Amino acid sequence: MLGILTLVLREWPDLFAVNDRSKRAHPVLVAAEIGYLDGIRDILDKFRECSFVRWEGNFPITLASTGGHVEIIQEFLKHCPDSRELCNMKNQNILHAAARWGKDKAVSYILNNPELQMLINEKDSDGNTPLHLAAEAGYLKIVNILTWDSRVDLKVLNEQGMTALDVAESHVRGPSVPSFRQRLTWQALRIAGAPRAKKMSHHQNPASSGTNNEFYKDRINTLTLVSTLVATLTFAAGLTSPGNDDDSKTNPGMFHAFVITNAVALYSSISVVVALIWAQLGDRDLVLASLKFTLPVLGLSLAMVSLAFMAGAYLVAYTVSTGLAYSVLVLASLGFLTFFVIFIPLFTTSSLKHRFARYVYYYSFCLLVKDMYSHDPDPRLTWQALRIAGAPRAKKMSHHQNPASSGTNNEFYKDRINTLTLVSTLVATLTFAAGLTSPGNDDDSKPNPGMFHVFVITNAVALYSSISVVVALIWAQLGDRDLVLASLKFTLPVLGLSLAMVSLAFMAGAYLVAYTVSTGLAYSVLVLASLGFLTFFVIFIPLFTTSSLKHRFARYVYYYSFCLLVKVILRGDDN
Repeated sequence: MLGILTLVLREWPDLFAVNDRSKRAHPVLVAAEIGYLDGIRDILDKFRECSFVRWEGNFPITLASTGGHVEIIQEFLKHCPDSRELCNMKNQNILHAAARWGKDKAVSYILNNPELQMLINEKDSDGNTPLHLAAEAGYLKIVNILTWDSRVDLKVLNEQGMTALDVAESHVRGPSVPSFRQRLTWQALRIAGAPRAKKMSHHQNPASSGTNNEFYKDRINTLTLVSTLVATLTFAAGLTSPGNDDDSKTNPGMFHAFVITNAVALYSSISVVVALIWAQLGDRDLVLASLKFTLPVLGLSLAMVSLAFMAGAYLVAYTVSTGLAYSVLVLASLGFLTFFVIFIPLFTTSSLKHRFARYVYYYSFCLLVKDMYSHDPDPRLTWQALRIAGAPRAKKMSHHQNPASSGTNNEFYKDRINTLTLVSTLVATLTFAAGLTSPGNDDDSKPNPGMFHVFVITNAVALYSSISVVVALIWAQLGDRDLVLASLKFTLPVLGLSLAMVSLAFMAGAYLVAYTVSTGLAYSVLVLASLGFLTFFVIFIPLFTTSSLKHRFARYVYYYSFCLLVKVILRGDDN
């Protein structure tokens, strides 16, 4: 292609003449739009004035910015520095164009170039700055990049008298539930301290307009279930001493931590329950105020449950092995960190001026957005089998809508989410209670330290993974379809891990109890538990597929699970 262009430049230079009355697009415009860097270099080396060619209101540099072609933008600025001031027919500069079309690399380049800083807060013909356009389009990453730059003025008003925050709020109002991307964009601006215009400061909260009663009803019911079960298990745990009576004496610090965190978890969960009773009185503003209060308090309650379990399980494990006790601390810390990262973006109490706090929110946002619009698993076995085998999509189909996302049935997903929430909450409840006791009598763990280690570790993994599932399912009830699919993609394998760990924890605990009576009974427990675990594995494993499986052994595992399911399906069809 470059050779042909060189030939045309040499033999027919008239084709590159700048003529505003021409009825065809200039070659430099086409090259800038498609990102043809070598062609741009050749054209500009001979025809520098091509930088000022205009077609349908666009200059080459604005088209390059619209496409996110950073190197081409650099070439235009190198050959013609004045081109940085060129705007399209809407008076939008290159930063406007990059922000409007979500080109984060181009936005970062422009912000990092000192010679382009005059573009940062420029207004287009509608008075919109690049931040306004990014907020309107819902490009969260662009909004984050711009709000992190101290030169960006968050208070600028457009021709309608709206700040960027006002624009974001206006685009999440309406009869339908706002998308997750729109929610996060609004939240990112709020965290950055973006103000509302004075005349708009008393407008309705974006989440409150177009409120869907069923949507909020489901959220309230789920939060009530979770907080009630937290109150139940913490009340029972608070009336017992973890492990045996001497555990608290050897580690008074950990015992103090257990008692205090358990008490905080109990009273905060009770407060959540009462607030949610208020939310069921039917007033929309009361519902929103209750949710604004309950989300951070429930987060505190779940965090305290995690810490209380860590302290209690440490006390139980310490009597057998200090190494096991420290292993519990490590697992608990990882579980708590996972919970924190998943839960923290659910609420924003106010704008965050401190950069460290904004970093915490920023990376949580990045984690959530990363897989939100990826291709999610589809429940149909045929599609899943092809994906496991590594079958590719055609290039022209690679960005088509996922089959699971088309024609999404809200009631179908609602029932799945409610069921998974109930299961994961009950798993968290029983593993919390089990982790604070020693299976059997106090001496059962001594002749079988290995099994006791298995019990403590698997029980801890089950608890923290189930708590992570609960939080992810709370996210799923925000109403955005893509978020529902992303949450299910995360929760199914994690819930599978949790249930598997529950099975192994029960096997180890039951073995310890049976061993004091009969070794034969203990081995019988192992056999029965192994059969039960295998059955669970075969039934559960086809529910999710994280990626294509190239390894033949992994495909064999999935294959026989598929065979079992397909056999049952075909048998049902015959009837």
